[in-house]
Amino acid sequence: MKNNTIPRVFIVTLVLLTITACATTGNAAATQSKPAGSEIVIINEARGDYNFLTERKPYLSSYVSIENNQNETIYPQKGDSAVAPIGGNKSVTVKVANGSYTVKLRSKPDGKVSKAGTYEITSLTNSKITLSYDGEKTLLVSIEHLDADKTFDRFAELVDAAWIPIDQALSKNLKPNASVAVFPISSDNADQGELILENITGHLVNAKYTVIEKRLIDELLAEYDFQRSGLVDEASLTIGKLLGADAVIFGVAGRYNLVLLAVDMAKRTVLAQAKQETSEHVSN
Repeated sequence: MKNNTIPRVFIVTLVLLTITACATTGNAAATQSKPAGSEIVIINEARGDYNFLTERKPYLSSYVSIENNQNETIYPQKGDSAVAPIGGNKSVTVKVANGSYTVKLRSKPDGKVSKAGTYEITSLTNSKITLSYDGEKTLLVSIEHLDADKTFDRFAELVDAAWIPIDQALSKNLKPNASVAVFPISSDNADQGELILENITGHLVNAKYTVIEKRLIDELLAEYDFQRSGLVDEASLTIGKLLGADAVIFGVAGRYNLVLLAVDMAKRTVLAQAKQETSEHVSN
């Protein structure tokens, strides 16, 4: 009878790596000065027709929505209306993860978005981008760099390095456009874990894999009361199977290191394991 479970040695290895990562986490959360990410600021400068009584053009409300590069609306929040109002001569600031976005502005909540009212933002990285909307078109006002905590910059580099063996294993063992699920990254710092997950997702999208929606993963994790420890066990494999994933990526992040593990769901074997450490940890 064929043994279709993940070899114990891999589970033990990941447990040990998890202990190593968690042991070096320390007070990482306390050292964060500002989460990595960016800000999109939109200023509404739309004006109406000239008012002879007041002898000026009145400011008008405008409506905005922001989508990520997967055409998912990130602002306003899910459950709210499709657009968010911006009062006349007012502004709105939306905090976002680093990435690419499309800002859509319109004069009416149910109005069509013209090409002039659409602004494409490419590869926003630790920056504050300010746009103005005059009722007809969207203009770039300024781009400022945000002083994000260097911890997040270090982990962006770690993800890039750890992705190389993961990518090689996936491309060797999976078919093009295979479905891949990325489980929440186990970390004492929630912002750090989210940004690492987003970076991994970005790599998967660029490599043309089909990334299973985070929403679906979170729903099943909650249903199975999954403990986000980064460990591979029968519960995590069951969730991966229910998601229809061809492969699942697990991860653990400590203060100075990152561990990633890719598992083939059909064979229930480890495809690749990557561990990266920052130069600060090595020098210590």
